Amino acid sequence: MISVRLFVVACLIVACIGCGKKEGEGPAPASASAAARAAGVANPLENPQMQGAMPQLPEGHPAPEKLAGESGEMDFSGIAPPDGGKTVGEIIASKASLAGQVVKLRGKVVRANPGIMGRNWFHVRDGTGEAGSDDLTVTSSAVAKVGDKVLVEGKLLVDRDFGYGYKYAAIIEDAAVVVE
Repeated sequence: MISVRLFVVACLIVACIGCGKKEGEGPAPASASAAARAAGVANPLENPQMQGAMPQLPEGHPAPEKLAGESGEMDFSGIAPPDGGKTVGEIIASKASLAGQVVKLRGKVVRANPGIMGRNWFHVRDGTGEAGSDDLTVTSSAVAKVGDKVLVEGKLLVDRDFGYGYKYAAIIEDAAVVVE
């Protein structure tokens, strides 16, 4: 759901580029990325032309959903790393030395976003790591749902930037994900 909201915000940004131009300043850039480049900003969401243009949620609209497990309702006890594997906390803490290597972990899916960019996106936690380093994003063709205990194996990539604010310090892409 959040990814859909971010997509809508990105579309609004693209639609609004050039709205603040004065007459005679020339045509609006053809895209948000073109506007960002013209402004010398790599990320269109940081474009100075867009300051204050982000839409506000209407009164009474529910707040964006949290990841399952953020409020403590998900039980991570009893989740042990697989043979030859690591915990989420260990992977994130050692991401520089593990970059480009195949890693294995076991955890629970705390968010599932299917069918984005031709793959399914999961946030996986196992109860290890500190706040901000306790969640690992995984992409896969496999299907899993929130609450599923999964075994994940795939190549760890670091500092992966998909643009439009989607930057991951650590991500496992095209992983084998098996629901246990």
